[in-house]
Amino acid sequence: MKIPDEYIPGFKKLISLDIESQEELISALKNAPIGSWDVGLSNFISQKTKIKSEIILDIVNLLFSLLINKRYSEQSTDKFLDQILSAIKDIKDPELLPSPELKELLTKLLSIKTIETTTKAFELENEREILFIDARIVTDIRPVFDDANSGNISGQLIINTLKLRYKDSEGFKSIYIAVDDKDLSKLKEQIIRAERKIKRINKGMAKVPFIKLKLEE
Repeated sequence: MKIPDEYIPGFKKLISLDIESQEELISALKNAPIGSWDVGLSNFISQKTKIKSEIILDIVNLLFSLLINKRYSEQSTDKFLDQILSAIKDIKDPELLPSPELKELLTKLLSIKTIETTTKAFELENEREILFIDARIVTDIRPVFDDANSGNISGQLIINTLKLRYKDSEGFKSIYIAVDDKDLSKLKEQIIRAERKIKRINKGMAKVPFIKLKLEE
């Protein structure tokens, strides 16, 4: 196992925390709203602790990465963290030394139910091949000319273009689709139907908490 360079700052900042800050971090994570991700969760923690905001984000990203990798490894927390500490040792950085105290802290952090549940929800959310990011409809009016030479305008045409922004395994992409009035009515109808279904489901399962992920692009 090798620690990616992007997560090394998170380990260093986690190690730099004193006991009081560690306890504050653990308490804040336990009380964090389920579904909060990266920036949102970091902002929550910064409001509940004395830890500097520039430190928190790297630690939060590290914890989510560790939880995801632990689930994929299908190992116990103890064995997984033994591999992590071994990988840290291989880095040979004097500011990043494995220790029983670090393992104990990571064990506590990875066992916090709020971020564990959020991680599971994130994985389920991203199991789909294509994820919707944003949508926009651009409406243009274009003139219709009599012929190529006269230059006389005989009419005008309203053109709607639906821009869908999405994310797949290769990254963020966009697609442009021409739509007319009937298409827009169909889209509106399907959106209203979906919203009604969601309300019925929420009402029928009112006692079961729903997770709404708050992801940052």
